[in-house]
Amino acid sequence: MAIINELWWSTKETNWNKALSNYWNLLREENIVVEKRFQILNTKEIETLTAEEFYEFLYNDYYVWKYTAKNRLTTTRMQLERYKTENRMNELERVHRDLFSFDVADTSDGLEI
Repeated sequence: MAIINELWWSTKETNWNKALSNYWNLLREENIVVEKRFQILNTKEIETLTAEEFYEFLYNDYYVWKYTAKNRLTTTRMQLERYKTENRMNELERVHRDLFSFDVADTSDGLEI
């Protein structure tokens, strides 16, 4: 933790560049493709997805990127699948719409969505 704190408060650009260059070494090989895709992610593309396409994006891309622990990926995907199995895709569509329409300055609203 001390190393992270030291970096966080560092004003030396070389320290930050060194940490950034090492980032790719910390990733599992299977996550590198997803990570690179997220570096160039166009949020406008995500905003225009249908509910089904948004579901597929979450399931195949976003959750793989966010939940690198296999058990967390599995349980989170199971929760997402409930939108389909319980015929609640309209709710997922509302979440999708809300994610792109709230005031980004309202952090608590964004976290709630």
